Amino acid sequence: FVTTLGNTIYYPNEAYTQTQAGIDVTIHECTHLYDQKRFNFLYTLAYALPQLLFLPSLLLFLISWKLAIPVALFFLLPIPAPWRTYFEKRAYSVQLYVYKQVWGSSLAELYTAADDLNKFFTNSTYYFMWPFGEDGSLRSVAANVSVGNDPIDDPALMTIVDALVLAAKV
Repeated sequence: FVTTLGNTIYYPNEAYTQTQAGIDVTIHECTHLYDQKRFNFLYTLAYALPQLLFLPSLLLFLISWKLAIPVALFFLLPIPAPWRTYFEKRAYSVQLYVYKQVWGSSLAELYTAADDLNKFFTNSTYYFMWPFGEDGSLRSVAANVSVGNDPIDDPALMTIVDALVLAAKV
């Protein structure tokens, strides 16, 4: 797995960064870095909810362990995470754009990628962040980027993404 903590992107190994997947995921993670800078602490808080509520629920042990245990365990359940879903959908939209701009993916390939990315919303990769599945918007993004449109309406982010795409092509 590749993950971003703070301002650092962590990779499984250095060789991974030189692969197609490594390039795609790097730009995906840069989208998270951009959102983190844009929203500051609110990004971290929103991304980690609702599971983050497990930590303050431990204070309930000061009142009663009978109350604390079920509440704490509840927050460890894979409760849907709408804000994590929102931020991941943005990053996956950018990733579809990268597939088209860097690798020249066709519309059919973009649809397949969108369907594959949708699985991450419903499986354990992101702790079942949106078990209902995303609403098909990644397929809409795939259609839009296949004709040359930006995946999201955020000119500052797209300036960064376009610079990263240009660097990836070199």
